[in-house]
This record gives sequence, structure tokens and C-alpha cells, in this order.
Amino acid sequence: MAITLQIIGHKKSGKTLITTALIERLSKEGYRVAALKHDAHNAAMDVPTTDSARMSNAGANQVILQSPTEFFFHQKS
Repeated sequence: MAITLQIIGHKKSGKTLITTALIERLSKEGYRVAALKHDAHNAAMDVPTTDSARMSNAGANQVILQSPTEFFFHQKS
């Protein structure tokens, strides 16, 4: 069974902070976590300071990043 959560909010409202904390907690509890990030700008995947990298570092098994011009998929083995 897959459970889906959506976290939305204004820019700089703490969405990534809450998301990474949730990913860390669920990963430590043994859940496999995937994160989907929408970016309204020209996206870059796994750049150290980006949200996608933070989600991956928090323990997400898969991170998907979608923007108007790009689609990235990162999966840990």
C-alpha cells in the first residue's frame, strides 16, 4: 500500500524543512520514501544546495524533479 502526502505552501514557508524531517523520520522507521518536487524554474538535480539534494540526503529512495522544461529521476540502489 502506498500513502501519498502533498506539502504545499508559499515560497520560503518551510516546505523543504518539513519534507526533509518527514523523510528522515519515515526512513528511520523503515519506510521506503519517494519524493516528487515541482520546480517552476529551470531545474537542476542533485546540486548540493537544492531541495532535491536535501530530500535525497534525508533518505528518500527516489527523488523526482519536474519543471516546465526538464524531468529528472534519481534512485538509490
